[in-house]
Amino acid sequence: MNPIAAELTDAYRREEQLYLRILDLVEQQNRIMEEDPNPSVVLNLCGDVEGLLDQIADIEEAIAPAKKEWEQSKRQPPQGLDVVLGSIQGSIEKIALRQDHVRQGLMQYIQHHQDRVGRARASVNARRARVAYKPA
Repeated sequence: MNPIAAELTDAYRREEQLYLRILDLVEQQNRIMEEDPNPSVVLNLCGDVEGLLDQIADIEEAIAPAKKEWEQSKRQPPQGLDVVLGSIQGSIEKIALRQDHVRQGLMQYIQHHQDRVGRARASVNARRARVAYKPA
């Protein structure tokens, strides 16, 4: 394998591992929202996901010249790279599905708590009205 092919293959294998770690974190978020909703823990995990995405961006930036050179050479992709890229694509699709589910869970959690706050305010306002307008 030539040096550029080796560089690209190595980089995409590292990205593959990072995407699998992101998938694990998103699955943790999903479990949290299903079992014992805790938005603060879910949001903390978002920070971990962002850190991994930053690492992927750094890898992409580092291999940009090699990718450009490979594309200009019009060579076939290195053997096995299609498998790695397919794995990355599969992970990204799973991540997107899990993140959507987590987002829906967070929205339901927020709506539930907004409803509770609204009912509490209505109760307080009704009590105030009874006191304020109580017959003398």
